[in-house]
Amino acid sequence: MHYPITLLPGDGIGPEVSQAAVAVLEATGLEFRWDQQDAGLVAVEKGLPTLPAPALESIRNNRVALKAPITTPVGKGFSSVNVGLRKALSLYVSLRPVRSWPGLETRHRDVDLIVFRENTEGLYAGREHEIVPGVVEALKIVTREASLRIAQYAYDYARWTGRHKVTVIHKRAVMRLSDGLFLDCCREVARKYPFIETEEMPIDQVAMNLVLDPTRFQVLLTDNLFGDILSDLCSGLVGGLGIVPGANIGDECAVFEAVHGSAPDIAGRNKANPVALILSAALMLHHVGAHQEGNRIETAVARVLAEGRVRTGDLGGKASTTEMTQAIIDALPSPLETLNHGRGRPALIPGDLAEHNLVHPILDLLAVAGAQIEVKPLGRLRIRWPPPAIRALPECLRCDFRTNGVALRGPFSDPTGEGLNPAVMLEKNSVSSRCPTGTLNPGSPRATKIST
Repeated sequence: MHYPITLLPGDGIGPEVSQAAVAVLEATGLEFRWDQQDAGLVAVEKGLPTLPAPALESIRNNRVALKAPITTPVGKGFSSVNVGLRKALSLYVSLRPVRSWPGLETRHRDVDLIVFRENTEGLYAGREHEIVPGVVEALKIVTREASLRIAQYAYDYARWTGRHKVTVIHKRAVMRLSDGLFLDCCREVARKYPFIETEEMPIDQVAMNLVLDPTRFQVLLTDNLFGDILSDLCSGLVGGLGIVPGANIGDECAVFEAVHGSAPDIAGRNKANPVALILSAALMLHHVGAHQEGNRIETAVARVLAEGRVRTGDLGGKASTTEMTQAIIDALPSPLETLNHGRGRPALIPGDLAEHNLVHPILDLLAVAGAQIEVKPLGRLRIRWPPPAIRALPECLRCDFRTNGVALRGPFSDPTGEGLNPAVMLEKNSVSSRCPTGTLNPGSPRATKIST
């Protein structure tokens, strides 16, 4: 299968980091059909607008784009490429995952949050005018439709990634109508998710709490201006924009990008840090359903950063862009080493899984559902299973929930000699991680026997 992707290599350090991201993507073994398009300064130098029509048409056709940093000429009447993309493609979700990385010393550890920013309106709608000389008015546009859809996306994302709290950020005490509408819409959506905790917090209080203890947050949901500021603040908490991916997502198209600048001062000198765009590429793979390969890239980045031998200058090292890229490629795990970064309780699975290609599609299915699967000695796997994600499994793969477990039966030997069959067992909630024979009722219409 080929993945058609629009590539916007940009300018400055853009071509270097985009080349690095493409190299890592292709090292996963997936096949891509790249459609490279110009935008920004490169397009202007060719006599084109900053966002040429062919680039937009390519993204509409392919539905997915990988975008490197792009410079918009300043003071010459040119429109922003980023704003143009969001408006033209209705990319209403700005998604910024922020996490601590092993080996990078920062003030706070174990940060793992996602910033959801409404991307199309608010003060960034650009509605400004001069009332009289010396007096300028800017309009903050907030609509029910836009507020509901960003809230819906954030809560759905929290649900399927095992996150249990959403913080809605506002300044309703001052902007009673605009932020009041946004807050009311978020409350309306939150009522459909009683299993997710919702807290409401003013923007100034959020900023203080992020600096004091960012680990208290899981999902931040806010408007355009507040989201722009907080997403960069959160990035700084874990090491900077050079290690944080970004995505702009709509109902039909999605653009994945590094959110740092084009850094023309180091362009062409092989000094740029490619990690942000490489992680954005991994985020892109998750978006198109290639979860296994996306997780392999994230694991490789984690290994390189944890080891600390190969780092670019902004991370305290002396490595070049190409050296950093090659280190990540060399650190790519095998497909069965890890399948997903999930959240939940552990369970052990016996069985000679690596020897049975029959099981690989099942493991892929579990990864899509949100399980983190790690190979352990003796042919065992360790799974971290988020309980909400169990609903993502098809009915035919679920057992009776009264057993408090999920199982698939297959032709696997038991290296422990403990008679642990079914051979593939998942833990739900607080059941024992060692599931005895007979836990699954083989006669259940929702249980599946795998035959060879």
